[in-house]
Amino acid sequence: MGVTDVGLMTVMTYHAFVMKLSSSIPTPGGSGGAEYSFTSFFGMVLSPDKLVIGLILWRLITYYSCTIFGAIAMIPFGRRKNRQLGGNK
Repeated sequence: MGVTDVGLMTVMTYHAFVMKLSSSIPTPGGSGGAEYSFTSFFGMVLSPDKLVIGLILWRLITYYSCTIFGAIAMIPFGRRKNRQLGGNK
């Protein structure tokens, strides 16, 4: 994204705080709180246009990728359960 003046430790620290804060929000996936805390921390070091792109990429990587990979991993279990119930062979 072209950001070179922010160190890896700073990004990791911000991410740790964002994850900690979003896990304390009682909504599925910390929705709302995760985005707010991300913009609060990373807004200090990113321009608004890069912040929006970073937020979308961050949310895709940290939340939706787990949901997608989990669904893919569950496909064999669903097929096995279907066979046990007398479904298609």
